[in-house]
Amino acid sequence: MEPTTDEPKEILKEKVSLAIVELAKGIKSISFYPKGHPALVQSIWKIVSTLEEIPLPETGLEINVTKNALLFRNEPLPAASKAMADLNRELYHRRASKVILLPGQSPEEMTAFLSILIRDHQEIQDEGGIEKVLLRGKISRIWVNRVDYEGLTEMLKKDEMVQKGEEDLPLKASDLDFGLEEPAPEEVTIEALLKKIAAETDPSAYREHVIALSKALLSEPLDRKIEFSSRALSIFVVHMDRPPGKQAEIVVLAKMAIKELATDELVFFYIRRLQDRGARRASRRSPTRCSPWR
Repeated sequence: MEPTTDEPKEILKEKVSLAIVELAKGIKSISFYPKGHPALVQSIWKIVSTLEEIPLPETGLEINVTKNALLFRNEPLPAASKAMADLNRELYHRRASKVILLPGQSPEEMTAFLSILIRDHQEIQDEGGIEKVLLRGKISRIWVNRVDYEGLTEMLKKDEMVQKGEEDLPLKASDLDFGLEEPAPEEVTIEALLKKIAAETDPSAYREHVIALSKALLSEPLDRKIEFSSRALSIFVVHMDRPPGKQAEIVVLAKMAIKELATDELVFFYIRRLQDRGARRASRRSPTRCSPWR
């Protein structure tokens, strides 16, 4: 999840550093100026414009957060100002280990993001952590603490080959049948949302379904959340290769949805599942063998 550019690494790093410095300054501005103040508006626009100048890749600009530094490509960004150190501290105290800035940043979302960063960190934790607070704030272009979705996607595709022909996790969108009738609009369930996502060809509606699914999963217990997330991921993996209606925008939305759903517990679930299958196959293939050294 790094900017892809032919520019020398040092020039790219300077552009990234400049954008993060402007982001850091934005925290000071939003703490000091009321909403709509010209100085705050100018500060937010400067953040957005410097990010656009990088430019941001489709999978986002990834900044890792440690206790004493912000890292780009595993190298510390220069602590050019006190504002940068303050940004580092605010992120670290809010248990952010990674920030991913996706292309298409808007002043509205950037303002909402900075407003969350200046909230009391204990209050954020009491509300379920910064990831859930961002989701409730409908911030879709800035992610925090998301795993590498390419790695998860590769894992899911390998799992798809193992699972081909099995019925417990269907991986073709055309084959998905959840066995329930469509509920009335006021009774939209996760089951109904999965059916809508599997068949949706309009990118705007697809995005709304994904947001609704993410919100609905927040209130589910862990076991059901993993079950529903697994089924949703199988849909999104298919849509990355074969988007409904051949809509290129749905490919991007499916990638974003994988980022949203790929929580640590879900990744661990898949790792355990693949390990268990590997162990079962190994036990079937290897009865007692004689040592080749005898």
